[in-house]
Amino acid sequence: MVADQTRLGGPSAPSRDPWRSARRVLAKRDPRLALLTRLAHPVDRVIPDPRPINHLAVRTIVSQLLSTAAAKTINERLLEAHGTIDGVIAWAMAAGEDDPPAHGLSRAKRKAIGVWGRFVAEEGDPREQWAGLPAAELLAQITALRGFGPWS
Repeated sequence: MVADQTRLGGPSAPSRDPWRSARRVLAKRDPRLALLTRLAHPVDRVIPDPRPINHLAVRTIVSQLLSTAAAKTINERLLEAHGTIDGVIAWAMAAGEDDPPAHGLSRAKRKAIGVWGRFVAEEGDPREQWAGLPAAELLAQITALRGFGPWS
């Protein structure tokens, strides 16, 4: 909350709560949104995400266009077969271009994980470089990587 107060001008700033305004607008649009905002507020944000970048990337690639249950099953199969996320990346990097899908993971997603592995091997963890970029440039850099779209 301290960061929010600072951004809004500190405790001496006008006492307008942007969350309260947003909840009011959403509640007027749909009663289900009113209930959701009451149940979910406040939602703490963890930025930057403390998990290793490879975990975030692999889970992002695997989960795209899948149900949560399907993504969870595929992630479990991958970890069971390769031990760690780094093992999954090494497997994806070593796989042949035309190797069939495995562990429930599509060929395209396996290739995307391999591309990610090569990117990180060459560039290292990109989060520090990405931290200062404007949103449009950050989006352009992320979506330039195979397997990452605007929703990634």
